[in-house]
Amino acid sequence: MPKQAKPGRVWRIVLVTSLAINLLILGLVGGAYLRSGGTPPGAFDVRLGPLTAALPPKDRREIGDQLRRGPGKPGLSRLERRQAFEDLILVLESQPFDPEALSRIFQIQQERQFELQGRALAAFVVRVTNMTLEERAAFAGRLRENSERRGNRDDQRPPRPNSGG
Repeated sequence: MPKQAKPGRVWRIVLVTSLAINLLILGLVGGAYLRSGGTPPGAFDVRLGPLTAALPPKDRREIGDQLRRGPGKPGLSRLERRQAFEDLILVLESQPFDPEALSRIFQIQQERQFELQGRALAAFVVRVTNMTLEERAAFAGRLRENSERRGNRDDQRPPRPNSGG
């Protein structure tokens, strides 16, 4: 008859295994966070859409790093974003409702987005300017391929219903 492990030893194995799994998950999440420069993975888009999608991940990371390090406000901190969201909620809950206050909030957000997009476009142009002829050709090929793939998908979609007015 085989010997059974002592209950203390079994619990020790379970705890060590659990700790190892938790550390692995923490490492994966932390590594993705640090690899992206402290922002969620894929945070650099800034509505350049197909242009950024066709860039290699290394180039997207470099542009994102440049935006974070470059001149101008790098974006809102978590506290500032939370405060902006609270301001929006207060305006929505206010009695009487002030549509001009709501418009001001969206105008400020739009100005921040335009400023960030302008910086992103400038960084993108610098990155493409620094590409070799081969890198630019590969980039153009990925753009064409992505465009053709989207074009094929659009042909298969049913037409959008008219929302009317």
